[in-house]
Amino acid sequence: GITKATLKHGKVSFTNFDEHDGTLTCDYTPSEAALLKDGSIVMGGKLGTTLFNPNNLGTPKTKLTPRMVRAELFGDEIRTGKEYDGRVIMPEEMGYAKKMHLDYNQNTLSFVYSAMNYAAPAKTVYRYRLRGMSDVWTIVDHRSLLLDENGLLHLSFYHIPPGKYTLEVMASIEGNAFDGKIATLDIVVDDPWWSTPLAKVLYFVLLAIILYTAVKLYLKNQREKISQQVREDEMLKRIQDLLMQLKVQEEMHDEIYQKNLALQ
Repeated sequence: GITKATLKHGKVSFTNFDEHDGTLTCDYTPSEAALLKDGSIVMGGKLGTTLFNPNNLGTPKTKLTPRMVRAELFGDEIRTGKEYDGRVIMPEEMGYAKKMHLDYNQNTLSFVYSAMNYAAPAKTVYRYRLRGMSDVWTIVDHRSLLLDENGLLHLSFYHIPPGKYTLEVMASIEGNAFDGKIATLDIVVDDPWWSTPLAKVLYFVLLAIILYTAVKLYLKNQREKISQQVREDEMLKRIQDLLMQLKVQEEMHDEIYQKNLALQ
């Protein structure tokens, strides 16, 4: 084919032309090329020649809008209206689906998009991003394994974390201008039941009950310890009082004994 390089605003862009645009289906011979007076270029190959004027080469202005033609869950095709684990993932027709609602374990998805570029499918260039995971556009052209010979885009996303996402896909011819409509698909992956807001509230309530019970038991234990200490203190005081009484009685007894000895 023939490649046109365009320098604009300090950036170089390339536009490829192949047999769909009128070039030869074989390789051109490097030595068989000439620049004519009017600025046209003639190039020759084994199967003939190609005459063109670089100033007249343009990119088709067709605006492409990609469309989802297939969706898969863990490698199995998703059918419209079919339940998967009790949930309808694709309630709308494939090409018109705007939202997918998935359980936390339904998180490996694949999609196939078509830009409806039947004239030159190999020239289709896509860009996509999964907002909520990345805002950066990824460009896919004929050099990528994500694009097949029919111009179909194949995307796969593995183990998507719970959250809300938007898959955006755009298409262009040769990637010079992504000015068509954006194909969008909202994807919601639910949290597992143990990570839902209700579960977190229950965890909080359970924790509060455990803390309340622990504090209550601690305070009860402390009260029992204090009560026990009070009883022990009271008993110790009684013993001390008893000992004091015994000592007084003993002293009185000694005093009486000494008086009796003195009288004798």
